[in-house]
Amino acid sequence: MTGKAEVTLYITEKSFNRQMLFLSKLSNKTRLELVIWLYPESNAGSIIGFYAGSPTTTNALPVTTYPNKIASRCTQRIQMTDDLIKTITLNESHFISECDSLCIYHPEKFEWDASIILHEGIILIKDSSLLAGLEALDFKVSPNAPSWW
Repeated sequence: MTGKAEVTLYITEKSFNRQMLFLSKLSNKTRLELVIWLYPESNAGSIIGFYAGSPTTTNALPVTTYPNKIASRCTQRIQMTDDLIKTITLNESHFISECDSLCIYHPEKFEWDASIILHEGIILIKDSSLLAGLEALDFKVSPNAPSWW
């Protein structure tokens, strides 16, 4: 699979370590940027050293919308690197308690291309070219949403 997916692709993956493995493989592919989206009720002013502020200054669309169209706070765009993924992995409990999702964007693009919704245990993919080379990791990709979604 390569190119833009006409529909969203789904990977059900509840393991935080496997979700981070997915991110780490993406960080080695091409220049991508990550935005960390917090829960609306989060009081964290920053996460792993990155300020969490208004989404209006980020130029990024969130994957999750909340009632009354509330957009949660988020970091600025962060270039995806191995060091960033390692730092996230080392702070698992903080991410589980504060973060709604991790969204991956191509630079200068407003819409996300892939997103990990941590508490749902799901990875959403709009750009199927991001899946190239991940076959050996045995992620089960489906064009159909899980029945619970």
